[in-house]
Amino acid sequence: MTIEEFTAVISTAARVELDDPQTSFTAQGLDSLGLLNVLVAVEDSYSIEIDPASFADGLPRTPAEMHAYAESAVTTHAE
Repeated sequence: MTIEEFTAVISTAARVELDDPQTSFTAQGLDSLGLLNVLVAVEDSYSIEIDPASFADGLPRTPAEMHAYAESAVTTHAE
């Protein structure tokens, strides 16, 4: 999935327009419920599980970081 497609999917899930994949979720208006919706959308789109505690640790902070995380998780799972 391209970063553009990914950003569109999570924007729809969070009900917030995410204009810049390099800008933090919070700076783009996401609250904790929006972030939870993003997690669910990513898990569903990639058929992976994401530990919500990863947000508590500060990562991933941006759509681009979440995209890289999801892509990496899919690659790791496929091996």
